[in-house]
Amino acid sequence: MYEPEKVRRAGYAPMNVEVGRRGLHTRQSIVRSAARLFLERGFHGTSIDAIARAAGSSRATVYQYFEDKEGIYRELAAQCVPAVLDHANRLGPLGPDADGMHNLFDWLEQWAALYEDHAVVLLGFPGLGPSAGIETTDYIADQYVSRVLDRISTAPVGAVSPEDVAAAVVRIAHMVNLYRYRGMWDLPSADAVTASLTVALQLLLFPDTPHAVLETVGPPGGSTPTTSAAPAGPTAAAPSTPVSPVRSDIVAAASALFAERGYYAVAMDDIASAAKVSRATLYRHFRTKVAILSELTEWAVVEGAGLAADLQGLADSGFTRDSLHAWLGRYVRFHRAYGSVIQTWYDGGLNRQLADAVGTGIGPFQEAATALLARSGLPRGIDIRVGAAIFLSVLGRLTELTMTKRNVDTDYDSADLMLEVLRRALRMSFDDENGTHGGRPRLDQ
Repeated sequence: MYEPEKVRRAGYAPMNVEVGRRGLHTRQSIVRSAARLFLERGFHGTSIDAIARAAGSSRATVYQYFEDKEGIYRELAAQCVPAVLDHANRLGPLGPDADGMHNLFDWLEQWAALYEDHAVVLLGFPGLGPSAGIETTDYIADQYVSRVLDRISTAPVGAVSPEDVAAAVVRIAHMVNLYRYRGMWDLPSADAVTASLTVALQLLLFPDTPHAVLETVGPPGGSTPTTSAAPAGPTAAAPSTPVSPVRSDIVAAASALFAERGYYAVAMDDIASAAKVSRATLYRHFRTKVAILSELTEWAVVEGAGLAADLQGLADSGFTRDSLHAWLGRYVRFHRAYGSVIQTWYDGGLNRQLADAVGTGIGPFQEAATALLARSGLPRGIDIRVGAAIFLSVLGRLTELTMTKRNVDTDYDSADLMLEVLRRALRMSFDDENGTHGGRPRLDQ
């Protein structure tokens, strides 16, 4: 593990005082305690006082070693840099053959192990929660994707640009491992998740990979996973608070600010200014920023339930390429409005009531995605639970990618990339293709 060569006290202690063995132990205890709390409560849900208590120290002692909470996180990120970048370099030559696929499998297997060792930093990589505004983690993410791109650029990935493929590979692998790490969606073991991810990402990279090559990596025991849909979750309730025009304007202004800057970087005064209301008016409607987030969450749950129901309708009655593309475009608009709510939840800093509300809102998407894939059929070797997790990863992370990294004219342009990734990675078939995918028989037929 990375350790600074010289550890100096900052804050209350003179800047030229070097810390001895006891001081180094104290510093390491603070960092370890912070890492544990960041995982349990989220970066923004952890206070300096909580870190001090967990480390058996005082607030003053923590400030002797670190200027602020971000400084502790930067040190955790610095400890992660060598392992993360080494992992990016371990991606071997790729190709539509057994050697290429096994290189991909080995790399994804190491991804899962890397998550176990460095989850506190990887939870913020790329573009999630704790890393917002912390340059060290942004640097890791950029360098990591760049190194993966170097490897993918040597592979003939077809119509999709190498930049988009690299971004999709990293984001999908990251998010599915995040879901697994947090015990979401009843995902199988790490080995089974890795096997399914390998098949999906191999197809994303090389859609023409022969059937025999794909079967060289599969779920433990070679069993074909069930394709039954998940049980229905709780029904979203309508917002309990009557919505006045002023209140609606406040929530809409807050939503735009949260999306632009992140929830934790926005102050109540910022919201009042953006909504063009006085502080008195703002506080008459909402006493705290959490209250605004709570109402925004209710909006997201209700609108998301309708969108998920429409996806379920496509699964029940059949879907064409155009109908799924149209739905994806609508999802992009939804994510623009409410992505900050979901992102804040993933950071782990929300109270339990809000976290449960957002979880209730996300659940129907997972159920609908499972039903959609059950209708379409999946390549052998992809567990349907992992397939649904990949679908959700594409919805969130590729929407974020197209909104921030690519120049797109409309939400439906963003949907173009999402549909192509889903089509390739999951070999989705559409009703207007007569049960075939791109002229090739599906692997489950």
